[in-house]
Amino acid sequence: MARPARSRKVCVIPKYTLFGAREEKIDLVGHNAEEKENRRVVLSLDEYEAIRLIDYLGRTHEQCAAHMGISRTTTTEIYERARFKLSDMLVNGKELVIEGGSVALCDGSENCSGGCSGSCGNTTEGGVCVVACNTPCSRK
Repeated sequence: MARPARSRKVCVIPKYTLFGAREEKIDLVGHNAEEKENRRVVLSLDEYEAIRLIDYLGRTHEQCAAHMGISRTTTTEIYERARFKLSDMLVNGKELVIEGGSVALCDGSENCSGGCSGSCGNTTEGGVCVVACNTPCSRK
């Protein structure tokens, strides 16, 4: 029996969690559950965090692994799954939903991604760090 998945530390819950092709409105009303599922890609919060850290913030896989509290090989597996899901959504015009996953939200008490402690020095919007944990930032 496989051991339970270890929670991955996530510092940012995405503001937007539903995406879809605009040219072809995805009408899922009246379709059965299987058809709906085939038109939807679910990106877990840990996959979102891997994409955010590696692609958006330019972190290495090792830095991402340390940040999320998992091994580098697990980070690479999560990242590859996320990239495949994003490409499936883009190439096949599927709906993308960001939800779920085995995650533990950062409480802002430690320095993760250079920002949770409020000493990040990153740009802020209204005193809240825009690239880390959305916690109050000591720098304005």
